[in-house]
Amino acid sequence: MHPNLLIALCILLWGVWGLSSKLSNVHNAPVFVTLATNILYALFSIPLLWKLKEDSTPINWNFSAISWIVLTGVVGVSSKLVFNLALSKSPASTVIPATSIYPIVTAVLAVLFLKEKITMVQGAGMLLCMAGVYLVTSGR
Repeated sequence: MHPNLLIALCILLWGVWGLSSKLSNVHNAPVFVTLATNILYALFSIPLLWKLKEDSTPINWNFSAISWIVLTGVVGVSSKLVFNLALSKSPASTVIPATSIYPIVTAVLAVLFLKEKITMVQGAGMLLCMAGVYLVTSGR
């Protein structure tokens, strides 16, 4: 499948995911929504084990590799809980756009810890994204 088609599909699925997350939080407590969806993520991920086997993808079991996976899981569950709490208290049309700029945090952390570079054009793009989110969420 062409990468641009994969990106478009991902954007579409995330859009539906945002709406379904809001509706889930309308009908249930955010802690329960976080717990239930994470259990479902795990269950729906089981077929990926066959994909790993089919691809003969090696798994790195050393301490460093597993530590990063654990940290990713802890941060992921924590962010999902905070996201659900925000959705339970604010409109999806505010929460989803505001949280959509999280890649800027990742980019800044990559500069600080991975010594990656951000060009002036990329920096300007990030500022425009933040300005756009402000305009979308401010309701003016």
